[in-house]
Amino acid sequence: PEIGTFVHSILEEFVSARVEDGAFVPLNDSDREKEVDRLTETYILSVAGEYAADKRFAYAVKRFKKTLNLIIKNISAEFAQSRFCPDGFEVKIGMGDLPAVEIPTEKGKIRLCGVVDRTDTCVIDGKTYLRVIDYKTGDKRFSFERVEKGLDLQLLMYLFACCAADKTGNTLPAGVLYMPASAPKLDGAKEYTDAEEDAVYEFKKSGLVLADPNIIRAMEADGGGVFIPARLNKDGSVSARSVSAKTLEEFDALEEKLKGTLRTMGDRLISGDMCISPIKEGSINACRYCEYKSFCRKE
Repeated sequence: PEIGTFVHSILEEFVSARVEDGAFVPLNDSDREKEVDRLTETYILSVAGEYAADKRFAYAVKRFKKTLNLIIKNISAEFAQSRFCPDGFEVKIGMGDLPAVEIPTEKGKIRLCGVVDRTDTCVIDGKTYLRVIDYKTGDKRFSFERVEKGLDLQLLMYLFACCAADKTGNTLPAGVLYMPASAPKLDGAKEYTDAEEDAVYEFKKSGLVLADPNIIRAMEADGGGVFIPARLNKDGSVSARSVSAKTLEEFDALEEKLKGTLRTMGDRLISGDMCISPIKEGSINACRYCEYKSFCRKE
């Protein structure tokens, strides 16, 4: 968790400082590395103090810097050709920045709060298109199948909450994306070398994006699918292989479906439904870190 907090903090500080007049202004390689060094040293000293000088700790920090440089290099390469621009960092939903998501149920009301790592926006034909970015220091990937089972709903609910906060209806969903924020695996290499240049593209996002050629091209100018999980055909249409691309109508239907799922969950909780029914499917095992398994009747 501490590594995740560290990475999130550095990424937020670096990216937010590079936004000028509604555009991301990248640094050259040398200046980027110096800035990552500065931000890292400042952060580490603030949390580690005298222990920052420990050799093992200093070696770990050195590796973290290399990972951060790779991630930021990827982010910079993306925004250098993208019309989307970061405009929100650590956006608090229901805790200050935006209203909470409130869903009335038969037995009460659900109030959802949370924090969005980053929001990016782009204005096209008078409409503001918004996407939600979530940094992941683990190996988590977006799974539409999990969403349909009522799991991993928060990222999409964040998106719908951000769009709903604009009461004019002028803000539309552009997508939700998990951004890998850990080092890519280099074959047999314990240290990063010049392979960084090739490895930068392994930070490919997973998620859902709007199946609109204009929106996809605004995210990725040539529609090649390097930075986002969707691509365009030579004729400019959305590739049939882009299963992560959903129409606006599909996003609307998904929002209603998720709210229905949450209503059911909420009513069950309010009714005192505490049945033992953990999910165990593939790599998913709800029992693994459960604090109550020592006296759980299921075991």
